[in-house]
Amino acid sequence: MKKFIICFVLFGLTHAIFSKEPNLSLRFKLSYNSFDMHELKDFQTTLASVYRRIMDIPVKEFENFPNYFGLQLEFYNQWLKGNPIGIYVEYTSTGSRIHYSDYSGMLNIDQIINRISLGVCGERCIYPFKSSNIMFNIYLGLIRSNYSINEKLKIGENALSTVTRFYGYSIGIEPNLSYQLSIHSYMFLIGIGYQIDFPIRNLKSDEYELRDSRNNSIYPGWRGLRLNISIGYNF
Repeated sequence: MKKFIICFVLFGLTHAIFSKEPNLSLRFKLSYNSFDMHELKDFQTTLASVYRRIMDIPVKEFENFPNYFGLQLEFYNQWLKGNPIGIYVEYTSTGSRIHYSDYSGMLNIDQIINRISLGVCGERCIYPFKSSNIMFNIYLGLIRSNYSINEKLKIGENALSTVTRFYGYSIGIEPNLSYQLSIHSYMFLIGIGYQIDFPIRNLKSDEYELRDSRNNSIYPGWRGLRLNISIGYNF
């Protein structure tokens, strides 16, 4: 993958140097993402009920994998006139919390999950204006999910904490529709997309595999709506 990215960038730079027109585009995107995460949400509900019923600790659930921001960097090359193709890298995260505290102590269980996506992207103008366009983008990438369960227990002056880490992989596809405004070499975009993911490896660690109450494998669910704004530069 690293060799592919290096070759892509070198080819793009060479193409731009010997071309009379701008061919490269670098963009920074900020997105606000919703997440499905229904399997991890069910897992949290089951975990909380175990503490309530079996251990008789009246825990409460907080922050059940809410919407959160993401960052994305995109690099496009105008190999095909009017239809740039490129590569991108993206990061986002979310999480949840189970908590209880009283005069005798505190119990805190955080589930934190983040993802790093790396893949290819394409763009097409579907409705041109004088200095702006309606653009359609498609993103196809490999997603690595990093998930951890952080448990903290404190009783009086005694404290205990454990961290268990898992990771998984999936393929992500995101169609995106955006309005693009160009000012000289700069561009500004506002858009909306929808992420679809296809799991290829469930959440595992070197020693454990994350499973639900029915002994089914648990996968992260990254699918959801994406609202985004971008700034880019053509050179």
